[in-house]
Amino acid sequence: MRRAVAAVMAASGLLGGIPAAAQPDLGAYELVFRDDFSAPLAFTDGLSGPWSATPRRQSLFTNSPVSVFLSGTERDAAGNPLGLDPIQVEDGVLGIGAGFLPDAAREALAALAPAEAGKLGAARYYTGMLATDQTWSQTYGYFEIRARIPRGKGHWPAFWLAPAGIGWPPEIDVFEAYGKGLRQPTPKDDSFSVAVFFDAIDAAGNASQRVDLDNPHAPDAGGKPSPPRAKPNGAAQRYSFDTVVHAADLGADIYDRFWTWAAEWTPEEVRFYFGPSRDRLRLIYATPTPPDVTTPMYAIINDQIGSRWGWNPVPGEESALFAPGNRLEVDSVALYVRRPTTVIAGGTTLVAGSGPVRIVGGAAGGDQIVTGPDLALVDLSGRGGGGNGDAVFLARGTNNAIVRGFGCADRLVLEGFDFQDAAARLRQVGPDTWVVNGAYPADPQTVILRGVRVEDVCRGSLVSRWPRTPDIWSSVRRDPATLTPAPGAVELHADPMGSKLSDGGARTAGPVTLVGSGFGDRYTVGRSDTRIVEAPDGGVDTVLARVSYALPANVENLTGAPARDNARRTGLVLTGNDANNRVTSAGDGAVLAGGRGDDLIDLGPPGKGRRIVASPGDGHDTVIGFRAGDRVALRDLGLSAADAAARLLAVGSDVVLDLGAGQSITFRDPGVALGPESFETSGSGTAPAGHGFDPLWRPNAAFAAGGAALPEDGGR
Repeated sequence: MRRAVAAVMAASGLLGGIPAAAQPDLGAYELVFRDDFSAPLAFTDGLSGPWSATPRRQSLFTNSPVSVFLSGTERDAAGNPLGLDPIQVEDGVLGIGAGFLPDAAREALAALAPAEAGKLGAARYYTGMLATDQTWSQTYGYFEIRARIPRGKGHWPAFWLAPAGIGWPPEIDVFEAYGKGLRQPTPKDDSFSVAVFFDAIDAAGNASQRVDLDNPHAPDAGGKPSPPRAKPNGAAQRYSFDTVVHAADLGADIYDRFWTWAAEWTPEEVRFYFGPSRDRLRLIYATPTPPDVTTPMYAIINDQIGSRWGWNPVPGEESALFAPGNRLEVDSVALYVRRPTTVIAGGTTLVAGSGPVRIVGGAAGGDQIVTGPDLALVDLSGRGGGGNGDAVFLARGTNNAIVRGFGCADRLVLEGFDFQDAAARLRQVGPDTWVVNGAYPADPQTVILRGVRVEDVCRGSLVSRWPRTPDIWSSVRRDPATLTPAPGAVELHADPMGSKLSDGGARTAGPVTLVGSGFGDRYTVGRSDTRIVEAPDGGVDTVLARVSYALPANVENLTGAPARDNARRTGLVLTGNDANNRVTSAGDGAVLAGGRGDDLIDLGPPGKGRRIVASPGDGHDTVIGFRAGDRVALRDLGLSAADAAARLLAVGSDVVLDLGAGQSITFRDPGVALGPESFETSGSGTAPAGHGFDPLWRPNAAFAAGGAALPEDGGR
């Protein structure tokens, strides 16, 4: 079998001398980061670094029932460290070790992760991993690692890409290697595998993706394109293009020295490379890119111990298997993104469409740059060297941005993220500053400020609008039950670390009071007289309303809840407070009023008879999801429907209603052409005079008045 695989590779041109064109060409790529481990590891829970050492998807297990992933931060019930840290950096080398799992540690882990307590009885070993699951994911790119493989059956190290969203596959294995037998050979000695996994299930859960693909890059023994390997995956089928590479056939001993593995992932194909160094790589395998392998993935380095399919340590060999120095060792790792070929340059308003894009601001500054749903490379440098009073807008999603030339006079406006204070999310990664969103529990999203030190970022340069309530419980592996008042009680307090609270259990004629914590709380309200008490610094809070409800002070988000019987709830009146709120509809006939702040009004999926209320002094509101049949009710603004239609402005794919007197409504990418039929008027009032819409969408008043003149309030 070994020689047969080698023969197939030779026949396909993947063995032996290869033309220079087969070498990876990094001229089309932008470096995200490179870690050569010359400094202590920089984790995302500190003030620097891209790395997370916590188990993937908050589970202690991945592909082996006999080993758990630890990070060195785990503690027992008394708060004492377990003392098991498999991840070390010494002399410029990352080492991921492994060992026996003591009984005391198993008991502590059962208390830490009660949902997995039943599986811990079979766990005998511990090991470690590093991942970018909390900081960076990308679609397409070049991924490279220089590593040395440990010896012994049971070691199963890998460098691989996992889906940033929920579910599996897709997956790309840059390599999976196997420890060489210690006392006797194994069939996997001197070998590693590379693979692309995919299936027909799309992100919405529908079997819509094509899987009837053949691989022309790796023909079978008869010279025909080879089909993918199929295997059951629950109720579905998963597919893979994969091969086993015997390193000895390439003159390589992967256990005695460092070797370089790399994968180049493009919309057309995935190419795998191996060699002693980057400038001496050879192409070892290639596949077409399946439709399932076109969404963001993040990188993982780990050494799994054991497996579900029997690759377990040999009894009696564990002391040698876990001997000092016998570990996965990594000399360096690097991630590159494909540099976009679409370029938008110059002008005051630059709005990205779909697809990755490079956006170049004007030399005079003062541009507003709106990124799209994919990677954006933004250059603010111009001829003035950057810092010219530009604004870059990024919405919460799956896209990242790399920004050059960012200075104190510029603004980074983050919409819908899981935090209020963006400055607390700054991380130093090499020469760059990363603004890290994290993943709750999926899709990390980061802005990279090229060549900027954290200490040089001005706090006023970071603007967070319409934040969401983060799921803080996922980080501590618990999903707390919703708290409800005891029968007859009139007051309920949140847990100090944040809670889910509901007035549903109240049995009292008077109002119920729900008191929040210093973290983000989630409230479910079924009574219109329920009082919510939140402090000004009480985190980002959300009310899920089953009745018409008005937000109390210091609560940010209000969402109309669907009915319990899954029918669409109708006629809810949802009203914001005087702050900048996110108000979200969930039914037909909803009436949404943002209030006096600069609010985001989200109409959600298509519905019937929905109304947005605009009153004098409401500020600069933004509406998403506006479709045919929706209306804007103009109250006491002194405007007719025809007057309102005459004040509409087109800004990129958006439409702005300029209401004058410092007031406007921006319709983000509306699903219908707006006209007089889109408006209803009522009440009296005088038509607002002057110009209300600011072309910079007013990230804050001082910036709208002249960003370049802002004081440099830098420093953290």
